[in-house]
Amino acid sequence: MSVKEKINAKREAILKEKQQFPNGPFQIADEVQEKAMKAMVGGQTSPDWEVYMKLFTSDTKELDRMIPKDNHKEHNRQQARAYLVRNGMCGIGTTWHLADNVTDVLDY
Repeated sequence: MSVKEKINAKREAILKEKQQFPNGPFQIADEVQEKAMKAMVGGQTSPDWEVYMKLFTSDTKELDRMIPKDNHKEHNRQQARAYLVRNGMCGIGTTWHLADNVTDVLDY
């Protein structure tokens, strides 16, 4: 499963959670929001950034790309990472937009 597919799977889990529990609790959405907030405040080099990015990765190679430890800091990749953190801040109300402006550029 690609990083983009993992992001979409998390988004789908949040949507399902909202459908199943319209009045909460929203464990998945709240976890994403809390980790996104810490990542945003801590910045890209913080341990909190890594914790957040682990939500969307399944191996070290993917995680290294998301932190980025693999030195892929091109503008389009940095922008996608920033959007992913920003989108996670939205909570249950708009978290279905988790993948907005996050292209498949993080998959390779």
